[in-house]
Amino acid sequence: MLRRLTIENFALIERADICWAVGWTALTGETGAGKSIVLDALGLVLGARADASILRDADKKCIVEAQFNLAPAAAQFALSHDLDTADGCVTIRRVIASGGRSRAFVGDEPVKLNLLRVLGALLVDFHGQDDGHRLFAADGRLHAIDAEGGAKLAGLLKKYSEAFEALRLLQAERAACLAPSTEGSSGDLDYLQFQRDELDQAGLEGLDWSGLEAELSTLEHAEEIQLALGAGLGALREGDGDGAGADALTRIQQAIASLGHAEKASPACRAIGERLRSVRIELEDVVGEIEQTAENVVVNPSKLERLSATRDTAMRLMAKHSATDPGELLERKAELSARLESAQHRLKRLAALDGEIAEAVELTEHRGLLLHERRSEAARALARKTVEMLKGLKMPAVELNWDWRQLEAPAAHGLYGHNLMFSANPGHQAQPIEKVASGGERSRLLLAIRAVLAQHAEVPTLILDEIDTGVSGEVADRMARLMASIAENTQVITITHLPQVAACAPHQQRISKHTDGGRARTQVEALDELQRVEELAGMLSGSEITDDARAQARQLRAAT
Repeated sequence: MLRRLTIENFALIERADICWAVGWTALTGETGAGKSIVLDALGLVLGARADASILRDADKKCIVEAQFNLAPAAAQFALSHDLDTADGCVTIRRVIASGGRSRAFVGDEPVKLNLLRVLGALLVDFHGQDDGHRLFAADGRLHAIDAEGGAKLAGLLKKYSEAFEALRLLQAERAACLAPSTEGSSGDLDYLQFQRDELDQAGLEGLDWSGLEAELSTLEHAEEIQLALGAGLGALREGDGDGAGADALTRIQQAIASLGHAEKASPACRAIGERLRSVRIELEDVVGEIEQTAENVVVNPSKLERLSATRDTAMRLMAKHSATDPGELLERKAELSARLESAQHRLKRLAALDGEIAEAVELTEHRGLLLHERRSEAARALARKTVEMLKGLKMPAVELNWDWRQLEAPAAHGLYGHNLMFSANPGHQAQPIEKVASGGERSRLLLAIRAVLAQHAEVPTLILDEIDTGVSGEVADRMARLMASIAENTQVITITHLPQVAACAPHQQRISKHTDGGRARTQVEALDELQRVEELAGMLSGSEITDDARAQARQLRAAT
């Protein structure tokens, strides 16, 4: 139950501190301003979006605070989320800074808006001119039916929702398996397998690419290399031995011998001799290496063909896969192996999903039929009780029933859609309510359904924003008494323009707007009995209050 609403620097409100009574309160006066205070300001503490445009003074913060008594559902939610409560009450505060940035608090603890919205739905049930008419939309009607169905229907709905969600997830997984961006078809698998096998058969593991190219170069020029090595070897050690045609080693040896006697007498000659001996040793080593290399260089056409084929295969695959060396081809092979394994797993999962989806559809449809049976019973009971309420609102011949139609596929709410069929006049066939009901008929129907559902309400506060639009006279009086019956179990706050409704409420508050210091101000005040008579008289007669209007206002109050 809403106990107190405090507003600072909000729209036309500099400050307002409004206390709310148990039972039923009528809010009258300038109802446009009233909605700004009650609906918009209260909406802020219940999680509505905020921006800087709501600030009365752009240099100050806007603060809206509300205190509620907790009903069982809200108390359980607060306990499960460790919210700050005391003595069965919760205080919610919303602070909006000059830049439009807002913060929310439960007690002294900051909370996120999503949590605040869930908590708010357990504290206040709004029925504005737009909100209330959601009852005439399919989801709103189902909500009313499910409320009438009670705990048993709620249990069936929970089980159905669990089955439907499991089915939805399986169907989403199947769609992902079939998505064009993923490998999953047999063609995809064949191509992946071919690419992976092609790289596997190329024998690239352990391949020394630079060594392969060097060996190929040697094999391709083997005869040229052999000739060059033979000529070099001949020049170094295969001369004719007569001195003039002697090989290089022989000539160096002769030079060393010629310097033999001079080395003893000349340090310079001795140094030259040492260098010549070093050159001879180096040349002997070179000769040995030439001989060894010459032995290793052979003409091998079959090996040349095999290595050339390996090189050509590697180069073709590198071009195909945009690789710069065989190492990148091995990385590509590993990637293809992983994709192939994933695709194979996906196909296996796809085959399994078909069976799982069939089972999930069967379970969803089974639970959906149980839900529909219970929902149909609840809908008939709701229609019967609502019709009885409507008879008391001067609609004696009203007809109300539900036209169910099975959907092509299970939906989140169930297996069936529906229309609410309505007729207010005898001899007229019932038709969808949105096509035939007038504004006054809709108002009465909405109130009647709210009255039926009041016994199931877990939300302790109900706000009715001009729900009496389109009615007057005796119908308005009967609607007022119906609101009074709802208020026996629920705190009701009614924003009304009808004196019959306002007079019937145990409590009345007036919203007024005036100009002070060149700025508009709005005030909300609770009315005593004399003030109520004056307010009701003004609602009856307009701006000029007459004695007859006051007398009529007293009669309205006396009749309550």
